[in-house]
Amino acid sequence: MSDRSAGQAPSRVVAVLGPTNTGKTHLAVERMLGHASGMIGLPLRLLAREVYERIVRARGQASVALITGEEKIIPPRPVYFVCTVEAMPMEREVEFLAVDEIQLAADPERGHVFTSRLLHARGRFETMFLGASTLAPLIRRLIPDVEIVSRERLSSLTYAGSKKLTRLPRRSAIVAFSTEQVYAIAELIRRQRGGAAVVMGSLSPRTRNAQVALFQSGEVDFLVATDAIGMGLNMDVDHVAFAGLRKFDGRRTRWLHAHEIAQIAGRAGRHIRDGTFGVTGEATIMRLWEACQLPDFQKTTLDEHARLSRDVFMALTGKRGRLTDDWFAPRFAEVDRDDGQIDQLSARLAGVRTLSYIANRPDWVADAKGWRERTRALEDRLSDVLHERLTARFVDRKTTALIRSLHDREASLAEVAGDGVVTVDGEAVGHLEGVRFAPSSGGSALADRTLKTAALRAVGPEIARRLGRLAADADTAFTVSPDGDVLWQGALAARIIGGDPFSPRIRLIGDLGPQAARDRAQRRIEAFLSSEAGRALRDLRRLKTAIETGTLTGLPRGLAFRLVEAGGVIDRREVERDLAALSHAERRTLKTFAVRVGVHSVWLPGVLKPRGRALAQAFVADEPFHPRAEGLTVIPDPPPSPRALSAHGLRAIGRVAAPVETLERLAEHRRTARTADLPDAALADLGWTTAEARAILGALRVPRAKQPDRSDRPVAPPKDSPFAALAALTAPPASVRRKRPRRKARSV
Repeated sequence: MSDRSAGQAPSRVVAVLGPTNTGKTHLAVERMLGHASGMIGLPLRLLAREVYERIVRARGQASVALITGEEKIIPPRPVYFVCTVEAMPMEREVEFLAVDEIQLAADPERGHVFTSRLLHARGRFETMFLGASTLAPLIRRLIPDVEIVSRERLSSLTYAGSKKLTRLPRRSAIVAFSTEQVYAIAELIRRQRGGAAVVMGSLSPRTRNAQVALFQSGEVDFLVATDAIGMGLNMDVDHVAFAGLRKFDGRRTRWLHAHEIAQIAGRAGRHIRDGTFGVTGEATIMRLWEACQLPDFQKTTLDEHARLSRDVFMALTGKRGRLTDDWFAPRFAEVDRDDGQIDQLSARLAGVRTLSYIANRPDWVADAKGWRERTRALEDRLSDVLHERLTARFVDRKTTALIRSLHDREASLAEVAGDGVVTVDGEAVGHLEGVRFAPSSGGSALADRTLKTAALRAVGPEIARRLGRLAADADTAFTVSPDGDVLWQGALAARIIGGDPFSPRIRLIGDLGPQAARDRAQRRIEAFLSSEAGRALRDLRRLKTAIETGTLTGLPRGLAFRLVEAGGVIDRREVERDLAALSHAERRTLKTFAVRVGVHSVWLPGVLKPRGRALAQAFVADEPFHPRAEGLTVIPDPPPSPRALSAHGLRAIGRVAAPVETLERLAEHRRTARTADLPDAALADLGWTTAEARAILGALRVPRAKQPDRSDRPVAPPKDSPFAALAALTAPPASVRRKRPRRKARSV
């Protein structure tokens, strides 16, 4: 569009210059809306989208068109056009025209486009150029009748010095100058601070919009970006940190210019809020010109990009004058995949953006509308997948929510659901069962620390209340399992770690709750176990009390002591001599204490009942002994303790363990059997084989040394002992038998 239309006076040209946050773009939009039609050129697609949505809210979607190199939203009769500078439709006439960031006329890569707009782009009544004050001398030379308006920054911007990434304040933007550096910084922030949004020029508009929305919504407090954010993006940033002061400008690595630093740092503190920054033939020529403007989204080498531009140019100037489906389809098929990692998706998106740029040129592609719809759909799909991968990779939603709740104690909501799931601000942090809290895995050191802190705040008061209820609950609320676990209201509360059934020691599950409340709960559970032992092992308790009070004396006291120490079952062979020496009165005394003397064992029948055995097994659960449910059990090495055997109702017989009642039935079968071997019916009743029965019978023989003395036979003293010598001296003399003399034979 010309700056002087036929028969009309030149339009008013105004240059609004000043630093960032002076309201230049806002002024241009307001001025444009004051005219019947207008167009504004912006340096970034993301900024163009932001301004477009703002004007749509003011004038309606039917009045506004959005035109970028990759996206076109053009209603039937638009009056306002929001474009990137490169995509401005120069053939349209509008009353007002504005170009933002006009200082990019000095940029080596994009400067030619901005210079062209500065020299030739004009509105019919008003033209406005927005940019930095450093361009004022050049504008005066190129446009003598320009009106220059200077504006001051609305808020102050101060230098905050150098800060570590882990010490940056919330709502900070970190600016890096390479993709690798951006991803590395985002990964570090994810581990140390919970997560960061990622914004780069190489991302598709949809992905960038989603990442910016992630930051703007407050879901993450940090933004890692390239210097693309310096081009007028309005975000809620309080601090801008430079990850470096050198960048590669396409030809060499150089130091940042002062105006570049000012432009990027100016993103901090928008409007009146202060900010800080610191250091981490003519037609053929036009076709060639258009082909050479093809953006290098894929960041390929100069030769590769030049080759692509040449192919496009040759196709456009060929016989058909268009890019055919044969040219477009194979290139589209190469990027029509959504698998792979972030770098692979980014590379495919860059390829799609190149194809999308080409498809949005209606005079380039034969089926422009069809390919435009397909490339846009593919770009949206890849952008969504990339957004999900970036969020999954660099944003820990749970940790972020927990950190926010820790900073805002009043607003955070912690609750325990009926099924025991503990949530903080809607994020599950673990499961509470009884008085035990099992936190979820955080996946990182920061997440684990945050989970633990949030758990203390969320479940600490609830566990304290539950410990109080546990300490005041009745015995019916508790149960004990043979594995040594103590359950309270069906949930694991403690574990038996030592002692005996009458003086138990337990350990509470978990480590949360006040110590005083935990001590009371521990004493309550130990009291329950002692009471339960008095009920389930009543006979053993009576016997123990009789020993301690002195009710039993003499041989009965010794037998009772051995029974208590062994858990209620002892081998009769071990006490055979003591049993033989008991008087009738002493036998009646033992019988009053429910002591049963069998053929092979001496035991308390009460401790072999299911309830008593289950409780006794809980106190020997730490021993690696697991007998068979039926039949004989081979004794392991090392052998189990007598208490462990008694808890299972077993007796050690040689190298196997057998049930006490089964051994007594064996004695009964032997009395009725007429042969050395047991009959088949007896073996079936016992559940043994013939070989097992013979081995058991052999192991049950009583050694001579343990057999009681017989009253009708004197006891022989041990050989070669002093008692044997004394017996020889006191023995009566043996009678000597006189030999009869032999008679001599008579001679005949």
